[in-house]
Amino acid sequence: LKRQCSNKKSRQSLKYKVFYPLPRKSLVWCPVFKAASTNWMHNILHLAGKTEKDIEKIILDHPQQPNEQARVVAPLLSLSKLREISSSEEFKGMLVVRHPFDRLVSAYRDKIERCHAYNNCASDSDWYYKTYGKKIVKKYRKGAELRFGPDYFSKENNFGSPIPLLSSWRSRSLPSWWEFVQYILHTSPSSYDEHWKPASLYCSVCSFPYNYILHFENIQQEEKFFAQEISASDLIHPRWENRNNEGLAKEEILNKYFNILDDDEIQALYKIYEDDFVLFGYQFEFRGLRLNV
Repeated sequence: LKRQCSNKKSRQSLKYKVFYPLPRKSLVWCPVFKAASTNWMHNILHLAGKTEKDIEKIILDHPQQPNEQARVVAPLLSLSKLREISSSEEFKGMLVVRHPFDRLVSAYRDKIERCHAYNNCASDSDWYYKTYGKKIVKKYRKGAELRFGPDYFSKENNFGSPIPLLSSWRSRSLPSWWEFVQYILHTSPSSYDEHWKPASLYCSVCSFPYNYILHFENIQQEEKFFAQEISASDLIHPRWENRNNEGLAKEEILNKYFNILDDDEIQALYKIYEDDFVLFGYQFEFRGLRLNV
């Protein structure tokens, strides 16, 4: 990571609000959303020494908000304080990374593709629809219908989804994967939502001395190793939440979504997430494309 970062011409600015510090453990964690972040919000509570009874109360006080739950024990610290922690010999700077395209598809499927409101997909009570979905459809629906045909958003075609949603539902009012990708390609990454912002950008990986980078694809083994490193094997346990795989292998899901895109769109996506590929050692081979191989 240090070698790859030394090749970058510009330094990233640190954003202290993204970090979850536990000073007594000399630990600073940056969550990469859609890469075991919910699990680690829970782990942070255990690492802070909270009992199961304490954790139950924190969850009750902040229902459905794991980030707020973790903030109870890992409050915001100034950049100078974070630098002070990172300069200690016991310092552990940690993040969990995930294949950039796998993470992007997961974020789309979880936040954009499915309904979150009870009885109306186009409800402004759905924060992701109100903030992103409505605008994406307004801007790119005409292009999608021209490209894929008038029946693409029919009920028989899962309203444009390549995989039927078994654990939720959708309607034609929600963005298709292709429309979401157009939004990604024509929007500055600095303004992306945290669930699809490049991890290297969100966590400023070339401006903070991370010394533990775990990979989502091998999370059980690497998490076990990290727990041993910080003498917390009794506190950190694998948990699986927010899984929307419809019973399919991740490679099969990825292929179904990327088959919708042409090669130019895939290469343009790669340029946006290139730092994540290069810095974290990920590759992508698809339809003759060989990215970071």
